[in-house]
Formats: sequence, structure tokens, C-alpha cells
Amino acid sequence: MTKAVSPMVFYAASRATNGIMALLTVIFFTRLLGREGYGQYALLMSFVGFISALGFQWIALSLGRFVPGAKNVTEIILSTRLLLWFSVLAITLLMLVVVAAFDAYSFLLGAIVLFAGISMGLFSIALQLENSKENFKRYALLTVLRTILTLLLSLFFLIYFSQDVGVLIFVMAGVATFLSAGLVKEIFLVKGKASKETSKDLMKYGLPLAISVLCILLIDYTDKWLIAYWLGLGDLGTYAAAYDITQQTVGATFNLFSLVLFPQIVRVFAKGNIEEAKEAGSEMFSMFLLASVFSICFTWVMADEISQILFPKDMSEVASSYLPWIVLAISISSLKTYCFDLGFKLERRSHSLLLIALLMVAVNTGANFYFIPRYGAIGGAFSTILAMIFGATLSYFFSGLQHFLVKNYSRDLKIISLCLLVVISAYIADRFFGESGISAILKIGFVFFVSALYSIILNISNIRGMLSGAEGRINEKI
Repeated sequence: MTKAVSPMVFYAASRATNGIMALLTVIFFTRLLGREGYGQYALLMSFVGFISALGFQWIALSLGRFVPGAKNVTEIILSTRLLLWFSVLAITLLMLVVVAAFDAYSFLLGAIVLFAGISMGLFSIALQLENSKENFKRYALLTVLRTILTLLLSLFFLIYFSQDVGVLIFVMAGVATFLSAGLVKEIFLVKGKASKETSKDLMKYGLPLAISVLCILLIDYTDKWLIAYWLGLGDLGTYAAAYDITQQTVGATFNLFSLVLFPQIVRVFAKGNIEEAKEAGSEMFSMFLLASVFSICFTWVMADEISQILFPKDMSEVASSYLPWIVLAISISSLKTYCFDLGFKLERRSHSLLLIALLMVAVNTGANFYFIPRYGAIGGAFSTILAMIFGATLSYFFSGLQHFLVKNYSRDLKIISLCLLVVISAYIADRFFGESGISAILKIGFVFFVSALYSIILNISNIRGMLSGAEGRINEKI
């Protein structure tokens, strides 16, 4: 049982710390950089994320699928090293071609973005390898150190040296490089020759996944690029800040569940225990359903208080109108990625994921061109919601997920009652607390505490079992 409890404890602690650091990052950066400065930061970071995902995230995802249950991890690492060399070279050449036509400052900024993209990508691979090998303490330590050091050093440079966004991104990349250097060195110094068959399997699974990841990124970033182009960096700054807050809280919660449960489900599936894997997938879906519905409902009724605390005055009112829609978009996206795509990932049907992703990009791009000019920046969230609903529906029916999700009307009624409780407790909080910043914190704390207590008492989606390490049943089947 210790083995089951430990991952959740380490992941929860690291995610909680990262969430706090992410909130502080948005709070400080929006105030120090301003709306337009944060918009420029978000725009450049989208390019960093694009490079990181295009060159490296698909390799990290392949490791997450192949390392758990593998008989020879070294063979997989050797094949991974070959792919890394290829990715670093390809991304570098691509960026050199793109920035070569610009002036010296743009070239320097392009070089910083390239460095940051590669460093972030290598860091994600190092983390994925640690997670797949169940080095939970090391994984948690690296993620926590990265967020704390990045925030402290960034604030130091912003306050005492320069508010140049390029310098800020360089500092972030430097921290990621420093922390991942030892792990990346291990990958490149492993002795042996890569297996052609293993490399072929990784490429066969990973290349369609790379394009799928690229498509998802286009859905995430196209709205930001179009907002910057049509509406300017100021509007992008507010939208991106609201998006970042949601991604680092709601998105991180979903990621926490996936980090703990997905490798274990893969190991059960690899042993041929199909029914047990389906049962575990159904349990994971229940957790995600609870988290998504609660997040949407909580944000919808507490958006004004959340914005009052997190954003400066010139951003808070507009951000409060963005938050509920962005939370809805990210919740649907997370349900699709971590739950509805589960059948595709277990059976290594990455080509199916690719086809769905391409269709989602087409829907999202068309919707962006329709919604953003008519409704402003919030149109980006509308477009993402539409694309994610479309993709989630396709994944649900074609991944085979509907065949092993157990209908649970009792659970569904409990979740609906939780939503009603959130609304009622928010109304009570409004009657008893004022309108100051402290009052907003008290309101949020009150509603969250009442909702959490209610969920635990009714054991919605087996939340008590999750907190006490009941996911250990999965380990027992390995």
C-alpha cells in the first residue's frame, strides 16, 4: 500500500507547490510587465512551447507509453537518444532559417526562444523518464525546484536589472537546463547501440503523435496569435493571463491524476489484464468527471472574487468574464486527452489520434476566424470549446471508451448536488462577507471548504479511496 500512497503524496505536494508558484508568477508578472508586456511574454512563450512540443513532447509521450512494463529500459533510452539528436538538429536548422531574415535584435530573440524551447523540451523528457521509472521523489523535487528558482530569479532580474521579456525567458531556460543537465547527460552517455526495431516502434508510435501534439498546440496557440494580430498585445495579455491561471490550476489537477494512474493502467494492460485495465480507466474517468464539473461550477460562481485577487485592476473585470469559458475549454480538453483518448493510447493507435487532431484544428481555425472578430478575445475560448467537444465526441465513440465506462447514476446525482451546493454556499458567502480583497479570499475559502467536505462525506467518485491510496488496487494486479 505504501507504493500506492507515495506517488499521490509526492505528486500532490509538487503540484500544490507548482500551482502556488504559478499563481504568484501571474500575479507578479502582470503587475511588473503590464498588459502589453504580459502579452508579449505570452506570445514568445507560445513559440517556446511550440518548439518544445514539436521537437520533444512527442518523445516524452512515447517514453510514457513504452517504458512502463518494458523489459529493457536501456534499449528504449538508446533509441530515445537517437531521436533526440534528430530533433535538436531539425529544430535548430528550422529556427535558423526563420530568424535569418530579421535584424540583429530579432535574431538574438529568436536564438533565446530556440534555446528555451530545446531546454524545456529536454527537461520534459527527463521528467517523463523519471516518472515512468517510478522515481517519484526525484520527479517531485525537480518540478518544485524549477518553479521556485524560476520565479525567484525572474523577479530578481525584473526588479533590479531589466524588464525585457527576452531576458526573462533566458532565465527560465537557464533554470530548466541547470536542473535537467544531469538526467539528460545520463541519456546521452548510456553505452550501447540503439535497436533498429525499438527505434522503429518509437517512430511509428511517436511521429503521428508528434503531428497530433502539433495540432493540439495549434488549437492552444492559434487564438493567441490571432488575438495579438487583430486586437493587440494588451488584449492578449489579459486573455493569456486568465488562460495561464486556469492551465496551472485546473489543468494541473487533471495532470496529477494522469501522472499517478496512467503508468499503472499501462502496466496492467501490458500484462494482458484487459478487464482490470478497463475498470481502472473507468475509475479514473469518475475522478476526472468530478474534478471537471466542480471546476466549471466553482469558477462560474466565483470568477469575480478570483479575478479580484489574482489580477491588477486594469485586468480583473475583463479577466473575470474570460475565466469561466476558459475553464470549460480546458476541462473538456483534459477529459478528451486523459480519458477519452485512453483506448487509442493503450492500443498504440496514434494514427487515429492524428486524424481526430487534424479535424479539430480545422474546426478550431474556422471558429477562430468567425468568433474572434465578432466577440473579441473571448472568441478564442469559444473556438477551443467547440473544437474540444467535437474531438472528445469522436474519441469517445472510436476509442472504444463507451464499452467499459460503467454507468453510475448515483455518482452523477451526487455531482449535480455538489454543483447546487457550490451555488448555495457562494450565495451565503456573498451575504456574510464584504467586497474587499480579504473578503474575496474568505469567500473562496468558504465555498471550497464546504464543497470538499461534502464530497468527502458523500465519497463522490470514490474520493476517499483516492485520498487514502485506494489506487493501490491497480498495483496489486501488476
